[in-house]
Amino acid sequence: MSQPAADPGVGADAHDDSLYGPYYFMHNCGVPYADNEHWREFFGALADKLIARYRPKTLLDAGCAWGFLVRALRQRGVEAYGLDVSKFAISQVPDEVADYCWEGSLLDPLPERYDLVVCIEVIEHLGAADGEVALRNICNSTDRLVLSSTPDDYGEATHLNVQQPDYWASMLAELGFVHDLDGDELSPLPHWAAVFERVPVTAPNLVRRYERRLWGARQEVAAVRANIMGLEAELESDRSDADRLEETEAEIVRLREEQLRLREDLLNARDAVIGHEAALGEALGRLRANEHVVNRYRDAADRLDAVLSSQSWRLTQKALSPYRRLRGFVGR
Repeated sequence: MSQPAADPGVGADAHDDSLYGPYYFMHNCGVPYADNEHWREFFGALADKLIARYRPKTLLDAGCAWGFLVRALRQRGVEAYGLDVSKFAISQVPDEVADYCWEGSLLDPLPERYDLVVCIEVIEHLGAADGEVALRNICNSTDRLVLSSTPDDYGEATHLNVQQPDYWASMLAELGFVHDLDGDELSPLPHWAAVFERVPVTAPNLVRRYERRLWGARQEVAAVRANIMGLEAELESDRSDADRLEETEAEIVRLREEQLRLREDLLNARDAVIGHEAALGEALGRLRANEHVVNRYRDAADRLDAVLSSQSWRLTQKALSPYRRLRGFVGR
């Protein structure tokens, strides 16, 4: 479940529904404030956390808005009550808890004592002097307080006294309440929510409480630092791997370029071979033609030799011999 912006509560202690009327609850609570699944889950989870950790028999939601936390707690068997300065807010309280929520001001003393008081995103709506009065009245009615007050939402028009957590811790210490450092993490409340308890405020007591928390924080820091160093070592190893990968990629690029060059050379050589094969074919054709002519001459020579060596040729030569001599004589 996403964390809401702020739980609506009492305002600048005036019963002025122009500040805390329908528009405020629709637009100033992060998620529109209504009896919907989001807020039922939010307050249900908070009720479970408070019961599991503190097991209160009685509880007051100081600035209860529409009474959703009161309803969630009563559904779980806790005697819960709520008050809010907004007449409109109280008019929207579910019927099943309407008898346990009332219109009222934290500037007035609270009617009962409670095992636990919850004050969620309320106190910053009061001026500095009124805020101190409200905290005093709350502390007079309980020994344990869950306080959540935004340290940085200065933009909300009804926020009159936005302070850092140490401001409220100091004020509560003057009232005998000390920050329960082991009771933090009240999800779904914001991370600045804190639990304060009435304890004897002595120097040894405070030193022990804060040193115990400081030691735990130092151990957490040491563990986080060791984890960071391990992650940095892994990152450095990853960088080395990345460098090697980059070198490998560069070699792959070079080999691909060499492959392209060799492929181009191969294509050029193939073209040359094709050209030579064409020339060779042409030469072979001429050679075969010449061989045919030579063979014809050889056949003719063989036939001539056969004629010249034949008996008929010799007889013919003898018969022609007197005639040749006569021609020679006449020619003289």
